[in-house]
Amino acid sequence: MLFKKTKTREEPKKVKATSWTQSQALITTMIKILVWALVACGPIGTAVAVLALNAANTPQQVAPIIEEEPPGKLASMSAGEHIVTTWLGASRASVAEIEALGLPTEQLPSKGLNVSSPQAVDAVWDGVGWTVTVAVTVTTMHLSEDEGAPTKSSSQRRYFQVPLVVDAGDVTVLALPAEVAGPRVSARGNDYRVQVPSTDPLAATVQEFVAALLAGSSDITRFTAPGSGISAVAPAPYVEVIAETITARDAVPEALGDGVGADVVVRVRADDSTGTETRLEYLLALVARDGRWEVTSIQGAPRTSTENTNP
Repeated sequence: MLFKKTKTREEPKKVKATSWTQSQALITTMIKILVWALVACGPIGTAVAVLALNAANTPQQVAPIIEEEPPGKLASMSAGEHIVTTWLGASRASVAEIEALGLPTEQLPSKGLNVSSPQAVDAVWDGVGWTVTVAVTVTTMHLSEDEGAPTKSSSQRRYFQVPLVVDAGDVTVLALPAEVAGPRVSARGNDYRVQVPSTDPLAATVQEFVAALLAGSSDITRFTAPGSGISAVAPAPYVEVIAETITARDAVPEALGDGVGADVVVRVRADDSTGTETRLEYLLALVARDGRWEVTSIQGAPRTSTENTNP
């Protein structure tokens, strides 16, 4: 059942392999003439003729038809975001909006979902149209059982698929959005298992560094290696930053010889001006220079046991 149309692009195009049939037939005819001429030349000519005839009759490999991804992907993703959010948020007061999309209006709810932050995360071409997956944030209000208590809300990221056809500037919806499972998110263990005591000089450097980075407590270059390129967050989003735990991948060297390195993960509690607490985690690489620790980089991912500790 077709529902509706929105603006997009042209028909899918195919790139076809070049036809060689007619030219191949002509070449085969010419070779046959040459074969009979060679046969007339005796035994050697006959052998050459057989080889030539076999080559002429051997089927040549045909290049496969390569189908390009059709135009309209971006348009389908944009339309998918609009269709999903409009449909999920629709109520009986939204008849005009739903009719504009060509979707059914017979069984609209009295109240739609509170939907925000749509994002098309995938669009798959199936040979007929695009199946677009859209992620949205659905916020639910929870009434308190206690009279006079404030109403609480919770938000969840949910995923919906909608099939679309893009044709000559129009987008046609083939079915209503369907909810699907989102990606599974899990935490992966790492090799950072050596607890760094708060009395260790490395812990003191890390504490001062994260405070300078997030709260602007002091000049961050005092705790970073030359050329690290690390800048403090500005304006500073927090008023107090505490390094709650620091764990290293390997035992922290006691002798701070120049060039000695360490990789650590620090879990931070950051408080803003309203008193709201936020937990953050940083993977830091440090190096010893002139008898003290300096941060060389904020790493994007944990280092593994096969990687060199020294930067």
